[in-house]
Amino acid sequence: MKNRNIILASIAVVLLAGLAVYQYTQNAKNNASDNSKKMAQENKNTELKADESDDDLTKNDVDNVTSSTIYFYGEECPHCKDVLAFFDKNDIYNKVDFVKKEVWHNKKNGEELRTAALKCGLNPSNIGVPFVFSEGKCYMGGPDVMNFFSEKAGLKK
Repeated sequence: MKNRNIILASIAVVLLAGLAVYQYTQNAKNNASDNSKKMAQENKNTELKADESDDDLTKNDVDNVTSSTIYFYGEECPHCKDVLAFFDKNDIYNKVDFVKKEVWHNKKNGEELRTAALKCGLNPSNIGVPFVFSEGKCYMGGPDVMNFFSEKAGLKK
């Protein structure tokens, strides 16, 4: 009988210890998940702030912009990555004055893209990136965008 009580007490202690370990690991997972969600949100906010700080045109919409060149792109867009490689290879950043605006993750920039398309007489539902709005004209697609920047940079004669 005494051995039985000792065995039952031992089982109870092991179960309680197991429950405590389980509870501890669940709390650690939840805290890690909360921290990673918080960090992801902070990163997203930082990216949005970075996109907004890239806007040299604070609070101006496209209706007020006629002489500036705006390059609209999507962060994950493969054609946009080709254009960025073209910019790097040809030193476009130092040869042409323009503003970059990411539209897939920034709603404000997406609205500006739609407004620019309308100014050019384009249906916003039929446009994509890469896209350039400059001096009231629109250029869409990798080849047209690269040709536009080539001419502006003096690469084409």
